[in-house]
Amino acid sequence: MTTYRRCKIILELIVCVLFGVGCVARIRAVDEAGGVTLVRDGAPASVIVLPRHPDRWEQLAADELTTYLARISGAIVPIVKAGEPLPIAGATRILIGAAATQAMDDLRIEGALGERVDEMSCRDGFVLRVGDDYVALAGVRPTGTLFAAYELLEQLGCRWFWPGQLGQVVPSSKTVALDAMELVQTPSFDLRTFWFSGDHSVDPFTQPWQRRMRSSLDYDLGFGHADNPPLSDPDGAKKKADELLAHLAEHPQQKWFSLCWGDSYADVNEQQGMGLRHPWNPEQFVATDALISYYNDVAQRVTTTHPNARFGIYGYMNYILAPGAHKVHPALAPLIAPIEQCPRHAPYSGECWQRDMLFDAVKQWCRLSNKVFFRDYEPGFLVDGGVPIPCVTRVRKEVPMLRDFGLRGFLHQSQCTLMNQGPNLYIMAKLMWDADADVDALLDDYYAKLFGPAAQPVRRYWDALETMMAHGPEHQHEDEIIKSIYPIEKVRALARHIERAETLAPSGIIAQRVQVIRYSYDNLMLYLSMREAEDDAKFARAAELAQKMLALHRQVDELHTVLYKFGDLDRVTEEAGHLTKGWIRQNKARAAMIDGTEGQLVAMLPVTWAFRTDPHDEGVTRRWFAPDADVADWRQIKVTRIWEVQGLEDKLGHGYDGIGWYRIKADVPARFGNRRIMLNFGGVHGEMIVWVNGRFVEHRPYRDPWWTHPYNANFDIDVTGVIEPGRDNTIVIRVDNDFEWGGLYRRVFLWAPN
Repeated sequence: MTTYRRCKIILELIVCVLFGVGCVARIRAVDEAGGVTLVRDGAPASVIVLPRHPDRWEQLAADELTTYLARISGAIVPIVKAGEPLPIAGATRILIGAAATQAMDDLRIEGALGERVDEMSCRDGFVLRVGDDYVALAGVRPTGTLFAAYELLEQLGCRWFWPGQLGQVVPSSKTVALDAMELVQTPSFDLRTFWFSGDHSVDPFTQPWQRRMRSSLDYDLGFGHADNPPLSDPDGAKKKADELLAHLAEHPQQKWFSLCWGDSYADVNEQQGMGLRHPWNPEQFVATDALISYYNDVAQRVTTTHPNARFGIYGYMNYILAPGAHKVHPALAPLIAPIEQCPRHAPYSGECWQRDMLFDAVKQWCRLSNKVFFRDYEPGFLVDGGVPIPCVTRVRKEVPMLRDFGLRGFLHQSQCTLMNQGPNLYIMAKLMWDADADVDALLDDYYAKLFGPAAQPVRRYWDALETMMAHGPEHQHEDEIIKSIYPIEKVRALARHIERAETLAPSGIIAQRVQVIRYSYDNLMLYLSMREAEDDAKFARAAELAQKMLALHRQVDELHTVLYKFGDLDRVTEEAGHLTKGWIRQNKARAAMIDGTEGQLVAMLPVTWAFRTDPHDEGVTRRWFAPDADVADWRQIKVTRIWEVQGLEDKLGHGYDGIGWYRIKADVPARFGNRRIMLNFGGVHGEMIVWVNGRFVEHRPYRDPWWTHPYNANFDIDVTGVIEPGRDNTIVIRVDNDFEWGGLYRRVFLWAPN
């Protein structure tokens, strides 16, 4: 090596140490000045050196390095243990873990601990140094050593954009060399975990991907659902503490326990909730202080004799808001789980009160505790329709903000459905490791390396969906608003990007990746076309389109299990009423009512009805249900959309919570005079009363929690005897809803059963 080259490397190392900056490593041919060479002309020029007694993660680091160096260059880099002779004379030593720290006393591993060092610290940081004839990879713990190996491979150009081989990008070069560098990295969050809900056949693909994306490997906390006594039990905390103390008597080494409330609202009365209503569901009182009082009591009783015990608790449902009357015991670790909030908009963007309030709550939790975690749901729609739900616009703003609040980490519940997630998983994983990562650069790299010459049209497709998802009105978390977020005309126009990408993609793996995007687009268009057919009362056509969706899902699943996830959230089939088979059943049933199979159509009621709100509940007293009621000032509204998406929400997305009245005239042919007549509904959210010709017909109560209400089910109301064939009939419907999205959202019709 020339004197100039040696001085340059020394100077670069000094800059790295002083300013924490590393030289950008890359695959390159070795120039005349030489370099740190790992493979030369297809032959190994380096040796991987493990400690004499390697930890499993150190061993895996060595195995991954030799595997991917072979894939890059074709060369098998040998692995030896410290003290053994090198099989290649003059080889670059790749020192792994303890082999690096024992050979080099100036690695300063403590610099990778980070600023917040306490009992919750993951200690996954590492040092990666490249010198004259060595590469040193050393973590604060062996997990960090493994992450240093992945950093080295990423410096060499390897990428793991998606789980499985389809998402891997490995460069090709017969010679592999590195410039001098020193990197010291500490993760932004102590817990960085993906939980891929539902079908765990994806684990063989997702677990290696999580390792390579530097997710937490052995950081296990107590966040499972626990059996707790009711909050009305005055001795509940003592009973629970006695149960835990008995367990500790047999398992004294256990540290973490779950106190997480069950998967629903916590049942508290007005006094326990201090009269405060849940902002997302006013039917419920806020339960946080009642729960924290109980949790604190349990924690105090247990930690008196077992001071190291720690307890996972949820901030969820009607206990997601931070407590206002109680402090949080230091042994409690809150996990904030925003399942009911708008998943579309970034907080503090001036677009969404729900996301703003959620982040206000998280900030307050972090002020009360230094052990706060976040269970993010992505896709954030509880019922997502199996369509793309991009979220990069949101998470790129949220993750650094949460780091600044003091959040300790993420338990990111997601779905493994590559055709619907785009770069969601990759960007989230990168931000969990480094909250300050350059997202624009990551996206540039993602599209260029995955899609090559087809990168630009693929990106335009995803960017268009991302823009539609991240901005605009509608703040619910059900697929009922998907057709408003993605207007079918706008999505149809995106076909040109898919077609362009298919034209530009070379054969082989890039063409396969573009095919994934094609599946995404085709599935979205089938979904939107099905909803359009439902709106047009073409129920048989809607059932056919849902059947095509199901066939596409099965076709894709046969190709690769991670391309599409059946079901939603924790479900692994399409059987539920709000999933594909449910859509098939519902639309077939509605078609049969009017095509002669089960009955005949009496009147398909219009899409647009007269409507007015009733914020003071005056309508019944003023007899708005009467045929001669004055409706001159009523507005027009569609019954194929919830009322919020039709102007009944403010700029920040506060929807109309209260009573709405619908009114229509229905011409019933005289030939149905002796027939039984039914009024059919396909979707209603809220409590409902129906009048026909001024006469009360039926009261349909609302069931709470909201997801137990059969809001997506077809149902009939018998109007025989009140409907008068041969004349216009007045149908009036009063809907009372307090849950941020309400009203009618499917076609309504009259039919006569056979």
